Amino acid sequence: MCAPNLLQFVSNDYIANNYLKTNFYLKDVLCYRKVEEKITGTMSSNLKFDDSEGKAKNWSLLRHCCFISCFTMLSTNDFKDGILDIDFAEKLKKGNVDNDGNRVERPFITISSENTQKLLNNLSNQVNDYLKDKNLKGSGLFSRAVRYLDEDDYLLKNILQFLYLFKPIYFKDQHEYRLGLTLDDPIDVNELFIPVHDLKKYVKVHPFQDINNLKLEDI
Repeated sequence: MCAPNLLQFVSNDYIANNYLKTNFYLKDVLCYRKVEEKITGTMSSNLKFDDSEGKAKNWSLLRHCCFISCFTMLSTNDFKDGILDIDFAEKLKKGNVDNDGNRVERPFITISSENTQKLLNNLSNQVNDYLKDKNLKGSGLFSRAVRYLDEDDYLLKNILQFLYLFKPIYFKDQHEYRLGLTLDDPIDVNELFIPVHDLKKYVKVHPFQDINNLKLEDI
């Protein structure tokens, strides 16, 4: 697979304007589990929280062993007449919610396909340096598109692969791409802030409103 165009909503303008300037932020994959009753509205309204994240039938990932950063892949097929398809833009907005499931308007960053592979090469080296400095053993940086399976396949078969790279087919509209790492042994944190030399040159910053008329050349 060729390196994709990537998009990620972030919490605020400060994070957007300093994305990958001093650190690479990763979150424990199991933090994305969410009990439906605690979310405002229904699961189908936001497409963000997944109570089955990191689980298969009778199996689950260990907490504090897998840390990820989630992006949306954008291809030329997602654009019509040069502008991001309105239906796809609306689906992206459904995933732009706070920790209680409420819709919010947040800035986003994009990384062009031309820059993605350059970024991954640089980031991989710096992640390896971090693991070595901290005496942590693990996978090093991985980057992969998420695969979507029907419920039976997801619960029964994905244990044979990597749990953190498969999701139920319900979430297929996310077009998700993940960067992350796995550790051989758990560490007592939910988040990693991996120091990096400035990689911001690979990133473009956009206000929330740009999602309504995003052009491929703007990425």
